[in-house]
Amino acid sequence: MTGELDRLLESLEGVVTSRELAGAGLGHTAITATVRRGRLRRIAQGLYADTAAWEGAPPWERVAAASGVEAGVVPMDAALHRDACTPKDLEAALAHPGTRYGRASARAAVASADGREALLREKRREERLRDAGYRVVRITWDELSRPAALLARITAAVVLAA
Repeated sequence: MTGELDRLLESLEGVVTSRELAGAGLGHTAITATVRRGRLRRIAQGLYADTAAWEGAPPWERVAAASGVEAGVVPMDAALHRDACTPKDLEAALAHPGTRYGRASARAAVASADGREALLREKRREERLRDAGYRVVRITWDELSRPAALLARITAAVVLAA
């Protein structure tokens, strides 16, 4: 079974669903045993990763893997904002067979692609967080491409909040 699991993980870039594992012959008990042995790591309900790959991945990649398409909502919004695509283009991308996780959330985001309502909700949410004493760090697209600088900014915010 180990060889089949290795092939499955390799073909799916190290992240698999419980359904995909079941299709490879691993039932619930076998999946649990594989997690206990440390070969797989449960990263979300019904979502598992190759433990070695997971632990070696940078934090931003782990967030993207754990949240799947949901992690793509912000880039989708940016693409819409820059007129790089249309909501119809995004719907087509979400229908692609390779899109596996978070489709419902991403589709909901595409459906409300106007963004004004979402922006107002986000501003209110940020105000509530600040009123509750939390420090909010806003980041730019450029910072996402420079993880070391982003980490330094977040670390500085944590120090200031302490």
